[in-house]
Amino acid sequence: MSDGEKSILQANINRDSVEDKAKDLSSWTKSFLKKHEYKRELEKHHIWRVVSFLSMLRHWFLILLTVFLNVFVLGIFQIPSYSCEFDPNVTVSGLLLIPRPWNCWSAYQYVILYFFGVIHFVLSFWMVVEYFVCEKPNFLYEVPLFKAVVNGIKNCIRNDIPLLSKKFKWIDTIKESEDSECFDIYLFSFSPIYRVLFLLFSLLSIGTFGYFYCLCLPYIFLNIDVMQDIVKAISRRSKQLFLMACFILSLLLIYAVLSFAIMSSFFNPGENNQFCTTLWECYITVIREGLLDGFGAISVTHVGQNGANFNIYLWRAVFDLIFFVVISTISLEVITAILVDTFSELRQEKDTAEKDQKSVCFVCGIDNDDFERRGKGFAKHYHCDHNIYSYMYFILHIKSMSPHDHNAIEKYVSDKFENDDIDFYPLHKAKVLGGLVLKKKDMKGMIDEMLMNT
Repeated sequence: MSDGEKSILQANINRDSVEDKAKDLSSWTKSFLKKHEYKRELEKHHIWRVVSFLSMLRHWFLILLTVFLNVFVLGIFQIPSYSCEFDPNVTVSGLLLIPRPWNCWSAYQYVILYFFGVIHFVLSFWMVVEYFVCEKPNFLYEVPLFKAVVNGIKNCIRNDIPLLSKKFKWIDTIKESEDSECFDIYLFSFSPIYRVLFLLFSLLSIGTFGYFYCLCLPYIFLNIDVMQDIVKAISRRSKQLFLMACFILSLLLIYAVLSFAIMSSFFNPGENNQFCTTLWECYITVIREGLLDGFGAISVTHVGQNGANFNIYLWRAVFDLIFFVVISTISLEVITAILVDTFSELRQEKDTAEKDQKSVCFVCGIDNDDFERRGKGFAKHYHCDHNIYSYMYFILHIKSMSPHDHNAIEKYVSDKFENDDIDFYPLHKAKVLGGLVLKKKDMKGMIDEMLMNT
């Protein structure tokens, strides 16, 4: 098991009780077995063994090459009219003016960009193929947000509209998707999608002389804990964030309709590029000006107004302040609060996991104080006597054997494991402590019972 897989297991395993730990450890072991068997099938191919052996070298070389290409593009991109003769064939449209800095490049700059660009694309293709092949057994072919919406609609119909549920009985045949667990990965989550986009950006960069290499930079941070926490926080609250975004856009539409109906004369496209000729233009202007400036950039005097008018200023002040309170102060702050609470929740989960690792044995659930006082130290027990990976490797060893070759202990553990029975784990037991060790609350209950009987 790699260090990354161990980190995923330690961060996500259920730690509510020692029994829950044992049950979840069995689930993770089954997931790891599936992954290990698939990996063994891949390693039968000599080419794949070479690819796996060079995987880390490819990873770091791709990161260095991505940084190099971005630095190279950063140094050689200049507007042609400033550095050499202006190219009359510059692409011009009603929306964009796209400069072509490559028109004044030297031959060696073309060679460097194309040579390393092709290598970058080959390594990107290698990275994408290796990732999807390795993670194939763990992919869940669902969209998390769509799954949540479907489950919500189903539960709403079943619980709140029972007559409709009886009429359309096929609703009950829809299976509710279970949450991902263990090493499962949603195919349409950030990590798989970005790797495909990374390959696309690398290809487009060759055709556009490096314009898209900047979009490859997030790949450097994919495996960093902070980046993973950000993605996890957004994914965990994707439903709330999506609904809140729709709510804000609906409020902005209300303000756009009001602006179009009674305030269109305050928008001056000639001076401030504030358009409100059509409702669509007004909606886009309200979104941009409202979210960036809170309507502060829109003039408080309408076009053609003769001098200041306090009555107009008064109702504009009420209109703008309501917008500021409802949109800028409340709605946007709710989104911030959702993310902050999610990060706090993730931080608390990490702290709880770290505290649990340092204070309680994962397998037997006995406190570290008992091992420090009566045993040979908690560290030795945690890493040697009851090492969770030793249990996983033992089950892996059993499953790699023929059932006819099992001895009595191996057969006992194999049967219990297949039946999701956790009796083979030494719950509340440690040989170094002489066997069964009662939990403090159980011991207190026994003492109280003895006192009552005397």
